[in-house]
Amino acid sequence: MLSVLTPSLPMSRLVSVGLVSTLLVGLTGCDPVVTVQEWVSTFTKPSIASMSEADKQALSQKYFDEGVAAQTVGDTAKAKASFEKVIAIFPQHVSANVNLGVALAQQKQWPKATERLNTALAAEPNNADANANLAWVLAEQHLWPQALQAALKATRLNPDNGYAFATLGWVYTETEQLDEAAGAYSTALAKVPTLNAARVGLGKLQCRLGKLTEAQAQLAALPAGSAEATDLNNTIAQGCKASK
Repeated sequence: MLSVLTPSLPMSRLVSVGLVSTLLVGLTGCDPVVTVQEWVSTFTKPSIASMSEADKQALSQKYFDEGVAAQTVGDTAKAKASFEKVIAIFPQHVSANVNLGVALAQQKQWPKATERLNTALAAEPNNADANANLAWVLAEQHLWPQALQAALKATRLNPDNGYAFATLGWVYTETEQLDEAAGAYSTALAKVPTLNAARVGLGKLQCRLGKLTEAQAQLAALPAGSAEATDLNNTIAQGCKASK
């Protein structure tokens, strides 16, 4: 049984593990398996401080790549854990903080996501992706002035980011800057024609302004039967001028 718990230790240490397990149970009432595993880890896992810079770089890259792979397939929990490991090695790692912020946002942990994105921006204020994602996260929290500032900066830093323009359109709509909202949504769709969230936003805005024909054109461009099409169709059906 001991060799299963501590496969990486020489036999001279296996006896000690059993002794420590007995003592810990008697003195502390702790779970012997958990406690021994934690104790053994001090022998088997080198601390970050003791690692060479090259080893830290290699390990952090390994964790980062694992996080990106997990995020790509929608495994948010694994992505979050991987990016947290990178940050444990390099707390100011910009890309890891941005990606962790996105993972936290996907879990609707908005304040924690904001913190991660602000950490990235403290290290690299003109990071376009960090600004774009911060705008989205702030908008989700209805922090409209801050979201507007971040969205404007994101679109200046990367004028080709259709997603940032979509967020900008959303924020403009919520702050009653409707002409600007229409322009931002239109730009978003010019950059990313398949960006359905922007098409729904523009369609609802047109509906709100009483532009039924234009709103119906946005509906026709959405995939039939999609959640986005249903959402916009319901808004049109309820009467355009009454929609928000």
